[in-house]
Amino acid sequence: LRQGVPFYAQSQEFTWLDMGQLTDFLACQKETLRGACPNFEFNARQVRPDLWVGHNTRINLENVTIEGPVYIEGNCQIDDGAVIIGPSYIGPGCHLEGGSIVESVYLDRYRRIASGNRLEQITLYGDYIVQESGEYELLQLSETEIADARTEAESAQSLKKRA
Repeated sequence: LRQGVPFYAQSQEFTWLDMGQLTDFLACQKETLRGACPNFEFNARQVRPDLWVGHNTRINLENVTIEGPVYIEGNCQIDDGAVIIGPSYIGPGCHLEGGSIVESVYLDRYRRIASGNRLEQITLYGDYIVQESGEYELLQLSETEIADARTEAESAQSLKKRA
């Protein structure tokens, strides 16, 4: 400015959430779920003030416990007795078995959480489990805890053939 060089600025209508580190990314996820980005749209319809559910998702809202905000993408299966506490995002094709509890989680697509398991304050993304602290580890798929929901039908079929 002292040298007389022109300085230009413009106003933009958007919400900026800084994501310089992994912990910032996780915080941005939660803030987005809480509505900090009013123009951000999920591929789901709002079924009550704190809950959005995508197409072809199987869920009986009278038989599950949900405390929002919660976003459930399409083609999910949420069994009776499952518990979801927000802010949480359940990605496309996920399956929460009855008796599973997820609290403040971000589940990438095609995750199955087995009955009796509780996940808190984590992100399951790709091949990794990311803790809220930013620490991460390689996800070890297990039929007893977290599995790929796409293999359920195949596993069920093979069990029937063996019986």
